[in-house]
Amino acid sequence: METETLKRKYLVLISLLSMFSLSLFVAEVKPDVSQARVYIDPQEVSGNIGDTFEVDIKIENARDLYSYELKLSWEGSILNATDIVEGNFPGRGGIYNTLFFDTIHNGPDTEGGDYIYIVNTLYAKDTGEDGGGILATVTFVVESSGETLLDLYDLTIIDSFGYSRACVWEDAYFNVTGLGFHVDPMTIMDPALTEGSTFSVNVTLSQAVDVYGFGFKLGYDQTLLNATQVSIIPFLENPQNDVGILSEEGYVWASSNSSTSQTTDNSQAVANVTFEVLGEGSTVLNLWGTMLDDFFSQVSHAPAFEHTPPSEDGYFSNIPIGHNIAVTRVIAAPDEATVGEEVEIRVTVKNLGGFNETFDVTVEYDGEEIDALTDVFVESGATETLMFDWDTTDVPAGTYTIRAEASIVEGEDITDDNVNDCSVDVEELGPGASIFEFLPYIAVGIVVVIIAVAVYFMKVRKP
Repeated sequence: METETLKRKYLVLISLLSMFSLSLFVAEVKPDVSQARVYIDPQEVSGNIGDTFEVDIKIENARDLYSYELKLSWEGSILNATDIVEGNFPGRGGIYNTLFFDTIHNGPDTEGGDYIYIVNTLYAKDTGEDGGGILATVTFVVESSGETLLDLYDLTIIDSFGYSRACVWEDAYFNVTGLGFHVDPMTIMDPALTEGSTFSVNVTLSQAVDVYGFGFKLGYDQTLLNATQVSIIPFLENPQNDVGILSEEGYVWASSNSSTSQTTDNSQAVANVTFEVLGEGSTVLNLWGTMLDDFFSQVSHAPAFEHTPPSEDGYFSNIPIGHNIAVTRVIAAPDEATVGEEVEIRVTVKNLGGFNETFDVTVEYDGEEIDALTDVFVESGATETLMFDWDTTDVPAGTYTIRAEASIVEGEDITDDNVNDCSVDVEELGPGASIFEFLPYIAVGIVVVIIAVAVYFMKVRKP
C-alpha cells in the first residue's frame, strides 16, 4: 500500500512538471499595460574587506506571476556569493508550494564570469500571484577592494497561462568603504613654491585588512617637477622594499613585501616622495598601478597582486590661485558589457581654483554624446561625483573611449585637466544558457517518462 501511494505521488509530481514545461513551450509575450518591476534592495551597498552582507531581489506590481528565472552577476575578484535563500514571493512564505532552484558560479574558470542563477515556480495552484515581495536573498562576502555593478539579466516572468509577461529591472552598485591609496596632502597650491623649492607628499593606504604587500606608481609632469627621493615608511615587519625614480618618464614606483601581515584601520602612510620644483605651472600627481597583496588574495580565487584598490590622485600648483576646474576620474561599471546592457559612468570633478564655480559636464563615446549635466555647482576646493547612464542597445560591438569634459569657466587658463577618460569593451550578446531554451526538450522528455511509467504500471497490474 505504501509503495502504491509513493508511486501515485511521483506520478502527480511528474504530471505537474509536464504541464508546467508544456505551457512554457508554447509561451509567447502577452500584451500587458502594467509592468512588473524587479530590483535589488538596497541599490547602493558599501562595506570593508572581509564583511558579509545581504541583498534582496524584490518584485513589485506583479500580475498572475506563476514562475520566473533570473541571473545576477558581479566582478568576481571583489565579491564572492556564499548563499541564496528563497524569498516570500510567489509562495507567500510557504503558504503555496514552490519548486525553487538556484546555483552559484564563483571562480576564475566560470564561463561568462561570476553569477547566480535562480528559477522558481508555483505548483498545484490554478493561478499566479499578484503584488510583490522578496524573490530571493543573496549573501556576499567582500574579497578585495574596488567597485562593481550587481547586474540583473536574463530575467523572464511567466503567468499561469504560460505567457511571458513584460517587466523592467534595475541593477545595484557595490563599493568598498574607505579602502584605497591616496596622496596626502591631496592638494598643494602654493605660489611660494618657486623654482628650486622642495616639498614632499605621502602615499597612504586606508582600510586594508591583513596586508602582506603593496605597490604603486606616482606620475607627474617632469617639466615642472623632479622627484629626488622615494622612501618606504616602516609599516610591515621585516619587509623587502624596492623603490625607483624614472625621471625621463615622469614617475616613481615603490613596492614592499613581508611574510607577516598588518592591518590599517584608518590612514596609514606607506611611502614618502620628495620633489624639486623646476618652474611655474600645475600638474596632477597621478597615483596608478596600485597593488595590494592581502589575506583574501591568498585564500580566495583572486590571485595575489591582482587586487587593484582604488586610488585618489594629488594635485600641485604654484600658479597664483584663479579659476580651475578638473575632471580627475572617470569610471565605467561594468567596463566589459554586452550590447544592450546599461553602463554606469561616474565622473569625479574637482574645483582647484579659489572661487566657487558653475559649469557643464558632457560625457561621450568616440565623439557620440551620451549625456550632459548643466549648471553643476562646486565650491572652491571641493570634489563632486556625477552619475551618467549609457544605454548600449544600439551600440555596435567594439572598444570605446568614454570621454568626460567640463566646460571652461570664465578666467580659466589651465584647461588640459578639464578632460579625462576611460575605456569600455562592448561585446555581442552571445547565446545564453537559459532553462527556457531547453524547455521543448524537457517537455518531450517528461512526456516520454510519463508514458513509460504508465506502461510499466499497466504491465505490473496484469495477472
